[in-house]
Amino acid sequence: MIIDSFLNKYTRRLFQNKNNHPFYQVLLWRLWRVWTRLNYKKKSRHYLPELSERGVSILGNSNVTDLARSVATLFADIPIQNGFCSLPREKNSIVAPLIYRVVQEHKAKIESHFRSNFRVNWFEVQKLVESSQTAGGSFLYHTDDVPDDVFKLFIYLTDCTEQTGAFRTFDYNVTNQLIKAGMMESSNPGQPRVDAQKLVSTDLEKSLIVIEGEKGTVFMFDNNLIHKGTLPRRGQRIHVSMELMPDVKPQNFSQFSKNCALPIKEYFPSNPFRA
Repeated sequence: MIIDSFLNKYTRRLFQNKNNHPFYQVLLWRLWRVWTRLNYKKKSRHYLPELSERGVSILGNSNVTDLARSVATLFADIPIQNGFCSLPREKNSIVAPLIYRVVQEHKAKIESHFRSNFRVNWFEVQKLVESSQTAGGSFLYHTDDVPDDVFKLFIYLTDCTEQTGAFRTFDYNVTNQLIKAGMMESSNPGQPRVDAQKLVSTDLEKSLIVIEGEKGTVFMFDNNLIHKGTLPRRGQRIHVSMELMPDVKPQNFSQFSKNCALPIKEYFPSNPFRA
């Protein structure tokens, strides 16, 4: 117990990682990073300096007309609770081909960041409308506390502005300040997350990065950043979110769609070698 406590305490410093995971899990993910990069033979011309420097970057814009129309139809009969609803996972297979096409359009840029192939572990399609926000959930500032090589990719299916609930996050510098002040507690939903909100001052909020963009905007971010979901003050926001991680081989559509309709049993693989 003493050895585990010591190693866990200094893991963040030793590996310069951005999460609060046990040393053995951090080591597994670092080895996975090395292994995936050794198996990657391409030389990419793309580079995402913003993603490396700030932790968030817009990859570009895709034509999502068919995807947005299909999703809007599927959401027509789904009730909204507290300003939020998700597409039932059994319906994900209907839109999976259209989502996969968008991911493939930005494949080169995603690979350039990981310096390897990558995989999508799961995706969700979500709709947000005007409402009061539920205490303790993802609409408060928090970190997801995931392995350093796990990122998220968003696809806007509606025009998103600050008023319509555009995604917002702090960059690495502000995130590091908040983590040192105790913001890691925000990774736990409920009262710990509520209590952590006092660490975010009004002045600090002036440095928030708000990702505004037209329908079809695709962006990628490190979900270890301190970020929050935001309900629209007017209109609605519909988007696709998905979890990315490096992989040894390119992911084909069959692999992409394999788990899309199944429940999400784990937020991220505890052991990437067995994922």
